[in-house]
This record gives sequence, C-alpha cells and structure tokens, in this order.
Amino acid sequence: MLQALSLYSYGDFGRLLEPPVPGGAGDLAVNPVGAPQVSLLEQATLARAMKDLGEIVKTQNANALLPGLDELEGNLSGRLGVSMSQRKGLSAEFDFAGQNWAWGRYDFDNQFVAKGRFHNQTLSLTPIEFQAGETRLSLLGDVALTESDLTVQAEGLPLSAATNLLETPLAVTGLLNLKANLTGAYTNPNLSGGFAVDQASINQQPFQDISSTFQYENAYFEVDGRIVGPAPEPLLFSGTVPYALPFMTVQPASNQIALRASLKNEGLSMINVFTPLLSWGGGSANLDMRVGGTLSQPLLSGVAAFNGAAFTSPILESSLSDLTGAVNFRGSQIQIEFLTGNLFEGDFQLSGQLPLTSQAATGTEPGLTLTLAGLDFNYANEVRSQVNGELRLTQALFEPVLGGHVRLQNSQVAVGRELAQLANVALNPPPRVINLAATARRVIDRVPLSLEALRIELTPARVKSPPLFSFLVAGDVAVSGPLNDLYAEGGICLLDGWVQTITTEFFLEPSHDNRVVFLPQYGLDPYLDLILLTNIPFQRNYNINRLNTTTGASEIPDIDPLGSNTVFDELLVQARIKGQASRLFENLELTSNPPYSQEQLLSVLSGGYLSDLGGAEPTLALGSNLLSALTADTQDSIANALGLRRLRLNATTILPSAQGDTLGYGIGAQVGISRHLSATLVQVLNQTQPIELNARYRINQNWGLRGSTNFSNDSRLQVEYQLNF
Repeated sequence: MLQALSLYSYGDFGRLLEPPVPGGAGDLAVNPVGAPQVSLLEQATLARAMKDLGEIVKTQNANALLPGLDELEGNLSGRLGVSMSQRKGLSAEFDFAGQNWAWGRYDFDNQFVAKGRFHNQTLSLTPIEFQAGETRLSLLGDVALTESDLTVQAEGLPLSAATNLLETPLAVTGLLNLKANLTGAYTNPNLSGGFAVDQASINQQPFQDISSTFQYENAYFEVDGRIVGPAPEPLLFSGTVPYALPFMTVQPASNQIALRASLKNEGLSMINVFTPLLSWGGGSANLDMRVGGTLSQPLLSGVAAFNGAAFTSPILESSLSDLTGAVNFRGSQIQIEFLTGNLFEGDFQLSGQLPLTSQAATGTEPGLTLTLAGLDFNYANEVRSQVNGELRLTQALFEPVLGGHVRLQNSQVAVGRELAQLANVALNPPPRVINLAATARRVIDRVPLSLEALRIELTPARVKSPPLFSFLVAGDVAVSGPLNDLYAEGGICLLDGWVQTITTEFFLEPSHDNRVVFLPQYGLDPYLDLILLTNIPFQRNYNINRLNTTTGASEIPDIDPLGSNTVFDELLVQARIKGQASRLFENLELTSNPPYSQEQLLSVLSGGYLSDLGGAEPTLALGSNLLSALTADTQDSIANALGLRRLRLNATTILPSAQGDTLGYGIGAQVGISRHLSATLVQVLNQTQPIELNARYRINQNWGLRGSTNFSNDSRLQVEYQLNF
C-alpha cells in the first residue's frame, strides 16, 4: 500500500497532496563504486571497511526512534477503490482494518482502522484510529492544500515509552492526553490545542498537574502552561517563538522570542525531583525569568530573589541556610549586589557582575566574588576542614575562569568506609554514575570551566588511613588550566608521618626537607623528595645471606648471630624517593646501616626473612609490626597529648639466657629535642631488664652520632658517615 502511494520515506508525506512529477535519468546521483586500479589487498581492505560501515548503519537504524517505513509490517484487510477521470481527476476510497502490526522494534498487541476518501485533492479521514490497551490515537477530518480541518487526539499515551526511547536521564511516567486542531492552508497551517498528563511522576516523585495550551499561527508558536509538583505552588510558563516551517510561504513579522517562567516559595521543592544533590529546605524565594532576543542570540532577564531561604544536601550532610539577596539577569549580564548565607556553620557572600558570554563582555565587569568565612566542612566524619578564602569567577558565566585563594585549616582526612566506597564507585562505577558522568561531561563541554592560579593553602593537616599510613602535611599550591588538562605549581611539606609495610614501620626523616613539589610542565604529577627510616631488630641465629633454594627467595642480609645482645641491635634502613610520583617504584632507593644491597633489603621489607628464622624468634618481627600497626593511631594521639614526637609499643628481643631467647614487649617513647637531636627510652615490660636509652644526633646530611646505654653494664657509641652518589 505504501508503494502504491509512493511513500518510501517520511519526506514523501509532505508531497502527498502534490501531483507527482517523475524525474529523468539525469536526476540520479550516481557515484562509481570500487577502485579496480589499486592492489587486491587495498580492495579487500576497502571491502572490509564498507562491510563494517554497513553494520554500523544497520545498528543505528535498529536503534532509531522512528524506524523506516519499510520496516512496517502486519496483517491488513479491507478495500480500496480508485477512479480517474479527466474532469474530476484522481479519486479514491479506502476502508482498512488491521491488528498486531510491528514497526521495527515496536511489537505489541494493537488494532487499527483507516477509513476515508481522496477527492479534489482533499484527503478526508473518517477516521484513522489506532488502539493498544488503554492507549488511543485518532485522526478525524480533512487535509488539503487550500484548507484543512483535522482533529488529532491522543488518550492514555504512556510517557515512559518515550523516555526509554529518548534515553533521557529522568525517569518520567504518566499518561498523555492531547487534543489539537489543524486548520488553514498547507502554506500557512494553524495548529491549536492542549495537553495534560495524568498520573505524572518524575524520578518516582508524583506531580499533581502538568498541562498546557498551545497554538501555531502565522509562523508563531505560543504556549501557556503550568507544572505543579509536590507543593501546591506551580511553575508557570508562557511565551512566543517565531518559526516558519520550510514549506510555508508566510514568515514571522519579527524574529524576537518572548518566554517567561515563574516559581516561588514552596514551588522550589521541585528541585528535589530533578537532582538528589540538593533539596528545598523552606523559606521565601521568588524566581521570575524571561528570555528575549532571538533564537540565535537569546537575552535573559529577570530576578531570583531569596529571603531566609534554605537548601539541604544529603550528599554533603549539610544545609545552605539563611540565603538572602537577589540575582539579577539583565540582558547579556548577570548582576548580584549581595547574596549571603550560612553553610557548614560558616558564612559566605557572593557579589559582582559578569557577562553571560564572552561576546557580551564590555571589559568593565568586575566578575563575581565569593567570600568564604569559617566554613566547617565535614564529610562523613572522614574529611574535615575549616575553609576561608575568596573565589573569583571572571570572563563569562558560560565560559567561566575560576581563581582566588582558599585556605584550609585544622584539616583532617581519615580514610574510612565512606571514602573507600567513593573510591570503589570511581573505579567501578554503576550505570547511574556512568550516566551522571556522561551528563557532567556534556555540561563541561558546553560550559568550559577553567582555573587560573586558584591558590589552595593548606595549614598543617593530618592525612591518615590507620593502620597503613599517617602524615602531617602543609603547603601552598596554585592550580590552573581547563578541567581536562589541569596543572599545578607549588609544594607540600610532609612535616611528620609513617607508613606501614608488611614487616616494619617507616618514619619520615625529621632532619630532611620532605617535600611534594608541583611543576607546571608535569601537570598534576608531583615531584617527590622524601626520606623515610626504619629500624629492623637483628634476628639471632639467622643466616640471612643463605639462599633459600627450596622457595627461590631472594638473598637476605646475613646478620651476625653474636650481634644481638641489646634491644638496640638493629638494622637501620633508609628509603629515599626522588622523582615523579607516577614512577614511584622506579625512583625508590633503599640503603642500610650496616650496608646491604637494595635487592636484599627489598626481600627483608617484603617479609622474605620471616620464613627463614630457624631456631631464633620467628614471630618477633611480625608480632612487633602487627602490634605497632594496630595501635599506631592511638599511640600517636597519646604522644601528641604528652608533647612527644612519637610513642610506640614494640616487641623486642630479651637478652639471651640459659633457657634461650624469649620474646618481650617494651614501651618506647621518642622525644624530638630538636630538628637534628632525638632520644628514645625503652622499657621491657614482661622481663626484669634495665631501662635502655638511645640517642641520635644528625650533624649534617653525611655525618651523625648514635649511642645507647642501659645505665649499667652496656654502653655504646657509633659514628655514622653516609655518602650518596
């Protein structure tokens, strides 16, 4: 039937009422296919590419919102009568009925009837009606070139199908009821009517009313409607948009658009529906927005005024309260005299003027300035900081450049369940997060935010994840560039801290200037210059140099079996990191005193020697490290309260006796007397042993002194010299 009516594509419907004009051979746009002059391999490659392109086109057609007319199939019964005379021209009458038609991927129970006639270039439909379940679509009336009178009606049309097809980020449900009348000539049609949505909901939130009237006349489209969400106060919208369809001879008298939307007070609770990040918290607000100008260059005017308004954020577990002030939109400019509020128990104020686009800039706009004062940011009790500073938004609202200075004080990051979940979502995002990220990327592409020397000052802050690591950091970094290519300049100092490995605990070397340096040419990949130290107790009766041939383990240092006579007999290991963070392990250098190779030290630190302790203390190192790891955070808190640099509960070797070696537990307190001088006092708790004192003085980067005494029969002094090359 479609072939009989010469309906091969949707564009053919526009020519349905026009007499067909056959074309000639010259109207065919024929391009030669193939390249016989090239090699067989190139022809095969081209054939494969054309096949792949065909598969892509096939997939796109299968996923198209409206399948092609050639995909319409089903059972049809009825009659068609056609007559042709020189005086009356073409006439036709039809009466068809069908059911269970399929159209591409649309395949469901349905039935339809199509009755009418074509006479004197007028198509009369009496009617065309389609029904599927509670859904009904009908066309009734006449369509002609000179004058049409057609009624279009839809009842119970489910919106969920449309949202699934369009893949919108909003879950919209409801039943659309629409009635419209098409009148006028083909070259200047007039369409008027209205629609309403029953049982409407957006993102599982019910809406009381979604309705509108509309009219298209003399190339102007007018709309006037309302949306009522959870609250009784509606969002009102109306406006006029000039637009002439391609086949129309009438053009709009002006190209100026006029749109308006208004919303106030509890009506702002609609924001709860569209985003889970923000919810209306009450107060007074009035939004009155107007769009003028043209479709190519719209101008925004209006005001968003607030008086004691509040918004809450479940994600941030905080609320923005006492929002007072107004945002004015004036043509191509946005102007804020003042907008103040309370956030995270602190205050903020926004003021200034900014153009909407860079083309509208006059060069005199000061930009928007956001002042932050005493914001106590707290996320899930895992990220805490007091925020002060000033942010500046310049250039244009839709091409923003963000700069300024933010100071973070009393900061603490304790990696726990919430941050771990965020990291897991970032590494393995669920479908909803993937969709949100895609939406965010589209927003970023349309509003290309960039940073210009946004300075972030960090006063001493604790970053920790017990029992893995804990660092006290401070610094000053300026971040610049577009969001997809940021770079930083500045540095962060590591004032104190420790890292747990399998077998030991590394501490930052206090006499070294431990820094993380950001350089613009390396983007956000910082340069690390760190030195960490650890002491590994000697394990007696253990030949570390002996190669374990049964397991293939690496060589481990040989420790003198007679050397372990005090709790201070230990191996001092230094880890030096100097280079880019992205190449951390390539830039890691291990040295020790007594000296051993890096491969041997790696084996020691990886726990290789635990399986080869022989008859010595096989649980000593592991027990010591587990004890230290599980209680490190608590011991740090006690040390801070006592004014000590470090306090550690350690496992240690008891002096040998006739019954053999035993495992002991001792408490050790380290006092940082100065940057270069420290002392450690150790008392074994489970055996009668004299108290031990160990002192260390770092003269410079090369020379140092170490000594130990039990104030009785064992005192030692060592001179250290270290040379790096």
